[in-house]
Amino acid sequence: MFYIFFESILAPLFILIGIFGSTDKLRASFYFFLYTFLGSLFMLLSIITISSLSGCTDMDIIYKTDYGYLTQVFLFMGIFIAFAVKTPVIFLNT
Repeated sequence: MFYIFFESILAPLFILIGIFGSTDKLRASFYFFLYTFLGSLFMLLSIITISSLSGCTDMDIIYKTDYGYLTQVFLFMGIFIAFAVKTPVIFLNT
């Protein structure tokens, strides 16, 4: 559910940029959509990995599941990249 609501902002922002943008607004809206969608795929891969490793997406079970250190690092990096692109963090906002 979190990923669905996280991505649900893409369509309204795509339309708003396409309508109210300044010069070359159609190109800007497509770049925005592709950039944030590709960034969010890292979160989707992390969520799918967590779901496959723990067997569900219940936070209590995820909290009690013992992940290896390297797995935790990769899961964190996937979620961090998605939030860094969406927020945007410096050097990731084009």
